[in-house]
Amino acid sequence: MSALLSLDASLFYWINALPHPALLNAFFVWLSRATAFPGTLWILLGLVVAWRSGARRRGLVRLVWALTLASILSTYVFKPLLDRPRPFRTTTAVTVVGFAPGDNSFPSGHATSAAAGAYALTLIAPELRAASWVVAALVGLGRVYLGVHYPLDVAGGWLLGVFVAVFVTAGVRCDRREDRRKS
Repeated sequence: MSALLSLDASLFYWINALPHPALLNAFFVWLSRATAFPGTLWILLGLVVAWRSGARRRGLVRLVWALTLASILSTYVFKPLLDRPRPFRTTTAVTVVGFAPGDNSFPSGHATSAAAGAYALTLIAPELRAASWVVAALVGLGRVYLGVHYPLDVAGGWLLGVFVAVFVTAGVRCDRREDRRKS
C-alpha cells in the first residue's frame, strides 16, 4: 500500500508542478465550479440534449438522481469515513489555485459527480459519449492540477461515480431510439 501511496504522491507533485498559466488556471477553476455539487454543468447538458433530441424525461431524472446520490455518498459518507487529508494540508510544496476546500480528500466529489454525470448523460445522448468522458477526465485532471486532490482521490471518485450511475440507471435506455422501438 505504501508503494501505491508513494506513486500517488509522485504523480500528484508532477502534475501540480506543471506550469500554471492564468488562462489554464481560469479554465480549471471554472470547470470545477461548473461541475460542483449538484453537477450543474451535467444537468444543463442533459436539459439541452433532451430538449434538442426529444429524449425521455426519465433520462433526465436518472441523471439528476445519479449526480445527487454520487455527491452525497462522496461528501457525507466516504470522505468522513476515509479521512484522507488534502495534499495542501500535508505539505507546503503544493500550488493551490482557487478555493482550498476544508473537507477531506478521498474520494474527489468533483470526480465522482463527473463520472456519474458522464455515464448518465451518455444514456440520454450516446453520440456524446467521447465528449462526456473527456470532460470527466478534465475535471479529474483539474482537481490534481489545482492542488486539491491526489490522483487516487480522482480515481476513487470516478469508480464511485460510475458505480452509482450504473446502479441508478440500471436497465434503462433513455435516448429516442427506445421510444421509436416501442411505437
